[in-house]
Amino acid sequence: MKDFKPPFYGSDFIVDVLKKFDFKYITFNPGSTFRGLHDSIVNYGGNESPEVILCNHEKIAVQMAHGYSKVAGKPLLVACHDTVGLLHATNAIYYAYIDRVPMVILGASGPMDVTRRRPKIDWIHTVLINGNLLRGFVKWDDQPFTLESVPESIIRAYRTATMDPKGPVYVCFDVAMQEDPTKATLELPRIDRHIISSRIQGEPALLKKTAQLLLEADLPVIVPEFSGRNPQTVESLIQLAELMAAPVYDLEGRFNFPNTHPMDLTGSDVIERADLILMLDVRQPQRVLKKMNQATRKIEYIIRDDAKIVNIGLEELRLTGLMQELGRIEPSDISITADTSIALPSILSHCEKMLTDNRRVELKNRYETITEEHNRLRVSWQEQSKRDWSSTPISPSRLAS
Repeated sequence: MKDFKPPFYGSDFIVDVLKKFDFKYITFNPGSTFRGLHDSIVNYGGNESPEVILCNHEKIAVQMAHGYSKVAGKPLLVACHDTVGLLHATNAIYYAYIDRVPMVILGASGPMDVTRRRPKIDWIHTVLINGNLLRGFVKWDDQPFTLESVPESIIRAYRTATMDPKGPVYVCFDVAMQEDPTKATLELPRIDRHIISSRIQGEPALLKKTAQLLLEADLPVIVPEFSGRNPQTVESLIQLAELMAAPVYDLEGRFNFPNTHPMDLTGSDVIERADLILMLDVRQPQRVLKKMNQATRKIEYIIRDDAKIVNIGLEELRLTGLMQELGRIEPSDISITADTSIALPSILSHCEKMLTDNRRVELKNRYETITEEHNRLRVSWQEQSKRDWSSTPISPSRLAS
């Protein structure tokens, strides 16, 4: 714990709070409303943790944070100038939200005290609550009005951004609050007392029932989309697919499953033949279960009438009043709200315990059959690439190869 007294500025205190977190960089296009924060990061904080990465546009700053988070698995800081800077960034923030990317966006406003506004420029750049500009596609936003409120605001922002289902959050600081000297004794938070909440396990009985359905199915198909956001889930999915000889049809929202694996049948018609479909973190089940009939222009089911459907994930926790990204509600035989990184190992464990010797032999035969289909599929793609090699313009198959 550390006391802060004048002549430290408000933005100095904000930087000290940010240094409590693992923010290695902050990306931004400099703007006048966060000039205090910019100055404190460089001159008070030593331009370390976070280190400034200057960008030519707010959209670029957000997109850099987007890519960083997907690679590093943790959020990056972004700063946006009041109103016009934030409006530049909104399209990139929208796509970060759609892609389930954790990100902490810092903004600035004001001065909200009208007696401190410069003629014209401060008036046309100041809105009542900047968060209104993007509230429909961030997980949470806040605009603390005192320095004492800053630690709690940043703590909640970090927790919310990094808690599944992940996404961007926005915190706005008044320009005057940044630049005024601190008047009171301020305390830094103990971050170790504000750990991330535990993951959602899922109802044990339903996880066991899912394992039973996998064991009984003639052709179960596993369909992942965002499960690979946790790298350990990839290994669990490989083990489950191999154990149950279950083909995988990857929707590729993340790296979920290696496409060279014998159980990968992405691009085939295996979903139409399946008697069990296990969806993992699928945003729109309709994408899996239906297609548009090009002749009638109607959306029609492509799956078997007797196919059972199991849906595991956290997608419905993302419901907002503005976004309609989850698509239509589709029926399922089992629906489990759970983090797939811990639900999959549980299902795998149940399958291993319930497998009989006779069933293992049957699954071995199915594994060989699916492997042959996987190989035929890849050969067909290679042959198509050869046929289209000299096409003008360049063919998609040649480009992919």
